[in-house]
Amino acid sequence: MGCGKLIKDFGRIPVTAALDMGRALMRAHPQADAIFFPSPHWPVIEAIEMLEQEFDVTVMAASQACVWDALRLVGVNDRIAGYGRLLREF
Repeated sequence: MGCGKLIKDFGRIPVTAALDMGRALMRAHPQADAIFFPSPHWPVIEAIEMLEQEFDVTVMAASQACVWDALRLVGVNDRIAGYGRLLREF
């Protein structure tokens, strides 16, 4: 389940859900130094950079890691700005 939804309903998860969830998490746990979104099946990519900048934490998403790994596997080592530290720096 992602965001309290069954996989068949992932298309109905609002694009703002990850940003809202990340902000709530950081308000509840200000000592956290990272946020991890484990499900690659719902929209989180747009929230990554904003959460990193807003809370000065590393944000990792399964979908982001899949893209990073796929690019590296085919020899693409470009840095991609705007989608979090993983794609921007590694």
